[in-house]
Amino acid sequence: MRTIADIKLNRLTVPPDADLGTALLLMQKEHAGAAAVIRDGEFIGFVTIESAVLSEPDVLVTEVMRGTSTALQLTEPVRQAAKYFVGQQADYLAVFFEDQYAGLLSALMLIDELGRSYDPLTGLSWSDRLRDWGVEQLEAGQEICVIFFDLNDFGVYNKRYGHVVGDRVLKGFGKLLDGLIDPKKDVLVRYGGDEFAIGTTRTREEGIALLAPIASKKFKVEDVRVPVGFSYGISGGKRSLENRREHGAATLDNLIALASQECLANKPGALTRAVISEPEQEPAPLQKHIPDFQKIAEHAAQKASESDSGVEIEVLETYFVHEDEKPRVVVTGFANQDGSRKPFRSSKPIGKDISKSITEAVFESVLLS
Repeated sequence: MRTIADIKLNRLTVPPDADLGTALLLMQKEHAGAAAVIRDGEFIGFVTIESAVLSEPDVLVTEVMRGTSTALQLTEPVRQAAKYFVGQQADYLAVFFEDQYAGLLSALMLIDELGRSYDPLTGLSWSDRLRDWGVEQLEAGQEICVIFFDLNDFGVYNKRYGHVVGDRVLKGFGKLLDGLIDPKKDVLVRYGGDEFAIGTTRTREEGIALLAPIASKKFKVEDVRVPVGFSYGISGGKRSLENRREHGAATLDNLIALASQECLANKPGALTRAVISEPEQEPAPLQKHIPDFQKIAEHAAQKASESDSGVEIEVLETYFVHEDEKPRVVVTGFANQDGSRKPFRSSKPIGKDISKSITEAVFESVLLS
């Protein structure tokens, strides 16, 4: 569920002994419509740019400042906050994280946030929220970490239990992740389908520690007799000295790609049909990639790299899955071209000749790059 923490608040402040001339210059410089008046670390009111323009510049801000009758919390749902604005016909309200002032929220900010794309099933924002947040953090010089999640065998759950239960699985997983994050450090989105992602300003080690409560990689859902499994991958958060401010969007794309690639590599694969076992049954064994098949993929990658495509293929993993009840081979890795290194995932149905299917998957990666 989207909360006020998902909105970039106005954090411009002025001291109570500032005059309106000074406040006006600050608001114009920051392109802000208002500034909070802070005394000894506490919020006591706010001044708007309109009041500063219409008053004499040497008047103190405390003489024209306004208070807010409602104190919102960062954890307040966006739609609930909208009701407060409508009910009080407010243009600004103060927001707090427990007792600590967090910023000003304006009606225009709220309208903009309500206009964002979001998932009505889980109440989470879609991937554009992660993108906006990530680019903003990187361009401000803040190192970030991306954690990418993918539910295992979600299609099987949908087929076995129906889409109503499938929706319950998605909502349950979103709620599980939402219980882990801190709105001051993290942002959670439904990336698409059964994929979720967390962006965080934590270090990589702190990001791994954040996932400690779900280390089992399973969770229970009502009316589903067996736990639902999931995989995740993590990238970034190494606090490197590389300056990424000028390439925020490209850096974020790379972090997401690497995290999703690691998540994909961590997913279980099986040559035999994957089965969701009942509690009284033994789970079907999951088989990792077979070295001989890996060598076939690596040999095909060498051939593909020697072709005239100009693309050098680097194979990461070769494994087998059942998608739409059909066995398929999956090859993951990186395609290097003109100094760019892009992750790929190529999938081909398995015919009578498995080696041929693997080779076709590798050569398809050239077309995907």
